[in-house]
Amino acid sequence: MVRSHLRHVVEHIERVRSGHTITPNPGAVYLGGDDGDHFWELVGLRLVGVPTVVLAAMRFRRHDLPGIDHARESLASYLSSPPSPRHTDEPGAVPVLLPSAREKIPTFLAGLRAGRVVPPVHIDPAQIQLAFDFRMHNPWAVEAFKRLVGPLRTVTFRTVDGHLVKGKSRTVHPASGCLDPFVAVQSPVQLMGAGVLPLPTMIFNRSYLGMAIDTTEEAPRLAARNWLPFLPASASQESLLLLPGFGVSQTRSNGATADGTGHARPARPQPHVPRGGAETVPTPRA
Repeated sequence: MVRSHLRHVVEHIERVRSGHTITPNPGAVYLGGDDGDHFWELVGLRLVGVPTVVLAAMRFRRHDLPGIDHARESLASYLSSPPSPRHTDEPGAVPVLLPSAREKIPTFLAGLRAGRVVPPVHIDPAQIQLAFDFRMHNPWAVEAFKRLVGPLRTVTFRTVDGHLVKGKSRTVHPASGCLDPFVAVQSPVQLMGAGVLPLPTMIFNRSYLGMAIDTTEEAPRLAARNWLPFLPASASQESLLLLPGFGVSQTRSNGATADGTGHARPARPQPHVPRGGAETVPTPRA
């Protein structure tokens, strides 16, 4: 992954971990061009066949929600039903604008706001395994409240690549009745043998979630502690966000399990930046 892009992601995760509620400078972090009805916003994507997280700008229609700057629909909703091709009712590919491999993200966003023309790339939503944005608040909170269908549930799931993740969701578990292709997981943590990795709100492609269990209640929570697929030691030790050198605590997890018990210490992102001014960072093998 390009060093400047890597740092942009790590800085965001540090803000999330620190409990920040306001993005210090949206124009340098996520906000691109704005034509009044629509605006471009930076998101992170894990794509099939790409060995690193890709940063890209997506175009959203502006929503009129009181108290929320640049309000829009949820990222899960957008990806589940992307803009339709002209003259059709079928969902289309997701158009994105990509920064140059050696371009710093604030420079890329400033260029978009200044009217820089970037050829769009169209991504098949089926190739998006997960996505996340760079906000510190919910850009669709009012809309989500109006559509609230039930309380958040604690869900533990394993991706098809073996990552073990616990978080809060209304839609991940099949019993929720939600059939949208993309689902949101709030306050997620990746459970690993050496510790835990707190992550920003994640939008998962449902097809990327290999198995899931609702661990809100005590009985399934205790049961999951004894099931091999839900033991951190059996999970993939690869960072879900494919961040090289994203280190976990060197302290043993002391029995940390899928229900979050034990004494695993949160990992701190420690990206490996090579000496000598190299522009890219080696990507670890899965």
